[in-house]
Amino acid sequence: MKQILYLALIVSIISCKENNSQEKKSVEKAKNSQQIDNPKNGKNVALNFIKRLKNGENVSSLFGDTWTFIYHEDNRCTGSTDGKVTYNGHIKLDNKVRIKVKNDSEHAWACEKKEAYYYEMIFDLKEKIKTWERIELDDDSDTDTTEKEAKTFYILGRGASDYIRIHINENNLISTFKYSSEDPG
Repeated sequence: MKQILYLALIVSIISCKENNSQEKKSVEKAKNSQQIDNPKNGKNVALNFIKRLKNGENVSSLFGDTWTFIYHEDNRCTGSTDGKVTYNGHIKLDNKVRIKVKNDSEHAWACEKKEAYYYEMIFDLKEKIKTWERIELDDDSDTDTTEKEAKTFYILGRGASDYIRIHINENNLISTFKYSSEDPG
């Protein structure tokens, strides 16, 4: 009789542990779902990105498996240089990346205009930010006008001319990285 009671007690304990474990998993899943839906968590990703840039650390782990790189440069002499490419996870922004860009001097105002042309450039984020006197989140990044804009953040760099725009996806990973350099002249 004692053995049956002990056996019943053990089964009861195991059953309670399994139910408790399933409850914990449900609560954890609900918390994770709330975090993903909360656009303020995107700001944490942006702040982590800034911290890593300042410390010279790698940022690739903050990017999704697929991400889009947009490059824009506006120069008074050469005009605008623009490119856009989508990479999969094996391309890391911590390394130099290649991007095909188009240079169009249509908006150049200080030099003679030239025919538009394409070329492949190598982008090195660590090299680009060496001349930045600051790396900080733009205060206007907190203005939530639409759901998409709520997860888009601007990181200010060299003066008002060089900045980075990142967009955080539903998994709280960077899905779009834009580097812009505007000629202040």
